Amino acid sequence: PVPFVAVSQDGSRVAVPRGRRQVTLVSMDFGVIVSVVSGENHPGFLSWSADGSTLFVTRGATEVHAFDATTGKRLRGYVAPGNRMLGLSARADGALLAATSGGGWLRVTDLTSRASHLREPLKAPPVFAQLSDDGSTFAWRVTAESDRVRMRDLVGTDELPSSPIHGGSDQWLGALSPRGDIFVQLDDAAKKFVYSDTT
Repeated sequence: PVPFVAVSQDGSRVAVPRGRRQVTLVSMDFGVIVSVVSGENHPGFLSWSADGSTLFVTRGATEVHAFDATTGKRLRGYVAPGNRMLGLSARADGALLAATSGGGWLRVTDLTSRASHLREPLKAPPVFAQLSDDGSTFAWRVTAESDRVRMRDLVGTDELPSSPIHGGSDQWLGALSPRGDIFVQLDDAAKKFVYSDTT
């Protein structure tokens, strides 16, 4: 799922994709446009740096570009491995994590240092994949028939306890909390939400 908006971590600004070539930055306090970032392709995943000074925007399948959140000036670009972007998160320690699939692999890579946090053989893109907003946790479900959602600690690079699937229907939805410590599922059959502690 591609986010429609991305709120800065201090809650003061929101980034909104507009059309095929722009991301508009809006002040939450004053409701005015702060800056407009131009792009070349339809913007996909958005992520703010922890201090709110930089906005990271994906372009196309594997390009990520950093923009100054005050002026809209492009700062630099990154290329993620693979051919399909699954998620993007900027961590407080300066790491920029990208989850991608392609070439028979599922990957989570720090684009700033090229360090690999996850590299696992996978024949097809997972049916569900999400990085937590703070870049601490990655969750994925390999296929629609998988009975569990797997979790990875991206700070310690350890496998976390997986979360069993509840409901399992075509209407199944799952999401990580911003800090990656809670995983919530919609159990469509029971008409309820199910919460689990990922730690």
